[in-house]
Amino acid sequence: MSIGRRFYTDITVSKYPQRSISVASSIDANLGVITFTLSSNLESGVVLNYALPNTATSDFVEGNSGNITVNGSGGATVVRTLNRYVNYSNTNVSSRLEITSPAGTNLVNSANFVIAPAVPFAATGGNITIVGANVVHTFTANSNLVVTNTGEVANEVVRSLLVAGGGAGNRATSFNEIILNAYNQWNRQSSGGGGGGGVLQPNVIASTYSVTTYPVTIGSGGRQPNIGENDSTRKGANTVAFGYTAIGGGGSSSGTQSFMNGGSGGGGSSNTQFGVGTVGQGNNGGTGAAYNTSIANVSTRISLYSGGGGGATTAGANIGSPGSHTQAGGSGGTGIVSDITGSNVTYAGGGGGGGYTAGLAGAGGGGNGGYFTNQSGATAPGQNGTNGLGGGGGGAGFSGANGSNTYDGGSGGSGVVVVAYRSQYRVLKPA
Repeated sequence: MSIGRRFYTDITVSKYPQRSISVASSIDANLGVITFTLSSNLESGVVLNYALPNTATSDFVEGNSGNITVNGSGGATVVRTLNRYVNYSNTNVSSRLEITSPAGTNLVNSANFVIAPAVPFAATGGNITIVGANVVHTFTANSNLVVTNTGEVANEVVRSLLVAGGGAGNRATSFNEIILNAYNQWNRQSSGGGGGGGVLQPNVIASTYSVTTYPVTIGSGGRQPNIGENDSTRKGANTVAFGYTAIGGGGSSSGTQSFMNGGSGGGGSSNTQFGVGTVGQGNNGGTGAAYNTSIANVSTRISLYSGGGGGATTAGANIGSPGSHTQAGGSGGTGIVSDITGSNVTYAGGGGGGGYTAGLAGAGGGGNGGYFTNQSGATAPGQNGTNGLGGGGGGAGFSGANGSNTYDGGSGGSGVVVVAYRSQYRVLKPA
């Protein structure tokens, strides 16, 4: 019995000869995209395999291997986008485009390229911390950001946070008018909460910067003026950096001094008063209201409860129609949360308004409002806003019926500037 023999030949070698395919490549370093353009004399519809050896699937958005189909002109295109922040290494990874036939024959093994660590944006100035792959500069006092390198990739993002100084809570005076039949006829005043500092969060591409020095000015918090001093001290100061200006928080009003507009507006002491916030930076303050009552028809008591200062995210709380003489001041508006430092921090909360009980501070460094403590005239002053967060100061509270007294509002907190950028990322380069 004879045994027949069959000989199998990989006809793909002749059907898809290596010399029949040529590859050109181009790299867009800013976008991290490499494009391989194949031209061949292969017939339309032929499916080829490709791979990028020495790389991981996660190195590219579209993966590092797959199939392509020859088009009617005998060509095909492979586009791959680098995951710039994945699998970071400070050593080069060399690779190439490898094309094989459906039967596995190697057709193209060329068009080399390199995945390389990039030269990052770099600067000095402020308090510098390293958070993972990010560099964070925090400025709490006037200084300079000195850019030493704008980086190899022009469209890398440099994040910024600018917070202005918070506005102050105002002083207030409570006084007796008449003492009649052992009852007091008096007027209790309070003041609104200071507005939080304005907030800006510009994300700027690296190429916008130059290798130069950028002054950074931190806005101080407002404070209630001394007797006879210019009333403008209640407003928080602006924070200025990189061509941006965050507006200082507005000071609050009392029975004798008006509200102030600002990054966020100061709280009002009557139902028609409130400071207006700056669009895109903060919100309005809340309105106050009065509560009138009498005892045995011989004593008129007028108590003024004040609104909260505006915050970066919400307005200060209004006082509606007080239902009793124990009304609390309005709560301060809520600040804004940012993770630019590597953890969530809330900035630019409004100060609480003054009242019989304290208006609560808005989250983000605002101060609680002042409040009543006892019948002998003692009172708790408004609390200060937190420095470095741009919170508004709490408004002054009012005391008991005895004596004529002036009560203090809290100062606003100073502002801050934070700059953050990546120090570890990768680019594509020709081999």
